[in-house]
Amino acid sequence: GGFSRKAINKTASKVKEYQDSGQDIEQYLDSLGDEGMLLDAEGSPQSMSMGLAAMGGTGANVVRNAVINRSLAAPSRIVDTIDSTMGASGGARSLNNAQQKLKDETFSPLYESAKNSGQFFDVNNIRSGIVSQSSDAVGDVRSSLNSIMRDFGDEGDISALKLHNIRVEVYDQIKKATMDGAGGRAAELGKVLKQIDQKLDTVDGYATAKAGWAATSDIQDAIDDGFGMFSGSAKTAMDPEDLRDLMKNASAPVRDAYVKGARQYMRNLMGTARSDAAKAVGEFEKGFNAEKLAILVGQEEADTMIKVLKAEAAFSRSNADIR
Repeated sequence: GGFSRKAINKTASKVKEYQDSGQDIEQYLDSLGDEGMLLDAEGSPQSMSMGLAAMGGTGANVVRNAVINRSLAAPSRIVDTIDSTMGASGGARSLNNAQQKLKDETFSPLYESAKNSGQFFDVNNIRSGIVSQSSDAVGDVRSSLNSIMRDFGDEGDISALKLHNIRVEVYDQIKKATMDGAGGRAAELGKVLKQIDQKLDTVDGYATAKAGWAATSDIQDAIDDGFGMFSGSAKTAMDPEDLRDLMKNASAPVRDAYVKGARQYMRNLMGTARSDAAKAVGEFEKGFNAEKLAILVGQEEADTMIKVLKAEAAFSRSNADIR
């Protein structure tokens, strides 16, 4: 730590009082890292330091200067620690912009070209499939299938553009059903989506556009989900086990996007007060946030980051008391 045996000996009586209270001062200061000082130990050591600072003279100046210099360097220490664990701030914005550029400049033109290809499709087999599914379905599943059937109409071929628009509606309904926990509805709609895709994928460029759009959307969604990883109520916050399963099955780019989104949240949390470690520490004392951080970046990295943030929060309290 940032203290020596000589310093301990010179303040032996105050340290003894602290130790007698059942606390190990060396262990505590070690936990604070190289910037730790005796004045960070609340109780007798800190009271002694405050008294020295109040007396004036050389000793007081030494204490104040040490505190001031440590305080000035706090923002860079905190940011460096978070950056080394979660990556530099701004990564989420850059990644999101890159995905949007891919959509706008590559996949969207491909989609537009495919939609306006002038191709028409015989979709009677899809209509028959929906009728068959609907006859055995009930409730919301039947309502969803009947709604899609109305879009197809009773007869006639359908243009690539209209079939694409129906696909968008079916996909949105699947996504909503999944979020609502309606697995049965999502599964039945998935059968319709598969038949639609078999038609549309024959249009030049459509399959490439679809796959590219899906991949970029997955990354953008992961950024948003990562940003909300540490927030939310007891009802809406993501469970650590769900996050663990998600990260286990996600692709490397999606996992990276989650971390970048979470890093952006940390930046926004601390705001312009970059040295406000107490605010960041408080975030990881809520719910399962420390566990979720470990899932995102690894246990060792998470422990290091939280240790530094807790130390900086302690320094901030000491700085306010001494100065």
